[in-house]
Parts: sequence; C-alpha cells; structure tokens
Amino acid sequence: KVTGVQTCALPIYKGLDTLIKIAPKLDAHIVIIGSGEEEGTLKNLARKLEVSEKIHFLGTVKEAGIYIKAFDVFTLTSHKEGLPYVLLEAGFAEVAPVASNIGGIPEIVKDEKTGLLCKPNSTLDVQRKIEKLLHNREYANRLGQNAHKHIKENFSFEKTQELTSEIYT
Repeated sequence: KVTGVQTCALPIYKGLDTLIKIAPKLDAHIVIIGSGEEEGTLKNLARKLEVSEKIHFLGTVKEAGIYIKAFDVFTLTSHKEGLPYVLLEAGFAEVAPVASNIGGIPEIVKDEKTGLLCKPNSTLDVQRKIEKLLHNREYANRLGQNAHKHIKENFSFEKTQELTSEIYT
C-alpha cells in the first residue's frame, strides 16, 4: 500500500510532518516527491520515529504528476493553501485524496464525494481518513472516479478559459 504526496517544494506549511508522525501507525509506505528547505528536518523526523524505511523521499522528479496513478491514496496535509494544482493532478489520475480542509481545497475535494477532507494539523484525523481509504479500495476507487469527473467538468482548460473570459468581458 502506498500513500503519496507530490509537491514541488517542501516548505513547512505543507504539513508533511503530520504525515510522518502517523507513519508508524500506517500499514503503508509514504512517497514524497519534491525537495526543499524542510527536507532535512523531515528526514531527521523520520529517523527519530524509526520510520525511514517506510518514507521514500524521491526529490524533484520531472513530470511527477504521471506517477500519482501508482498511489493508493494521495495526501495533501497542508496548513495553508490556495487552489493546489497537485489536487487537480490527483483527481485526473483517479486517485482519492485526503486533504486539509483549508483555502481552496474544498473547491476540489468535496468531502465523502471526491475525496476526504481532514482537520489541519490533526494527526488522528489524517490517520483515520487515510486508513479508511486504504482499507476500503472500492470506496477509494469510487471517490477517485468521482474526483476525475469533477475535475474534467469544473477544472478543464476549456472551463477555466470560459470562466476567465466571463470575468474580463
């Protein structure tokens, strides 16, 4: 089982420490794609919690979005966000996300419909939501399919262009 995080940088507000803190309790490997200022701190936390063998830091990966399809669950445990493109990639890949209920995330992740929203900074809530998807593949697949449909209908290039044009005309 694999839960994945894909991000281009690893700033502190991405909340990856939350994910690493629950790693000892998860029956899954965690893949983190990206690099940045917090990478050393996160690796040290993984060593301290003795979960380094379960956490895979891949660093910067070109066209990382194509690897999301390999994840059983996609996570975005940020403390702050706008409208994260990476959630659009996860939805397009039909992978159910567990994401913080903050910023623009609820526009993409409709709780219990296109993914699961969790309380920011709540290790227990994040753990429960990830486990819910890992232990119920049919449910996770349904959420992933719903996410894909939601992304295609509401966040396609054409739809975004149409809405942008309406604003400026």
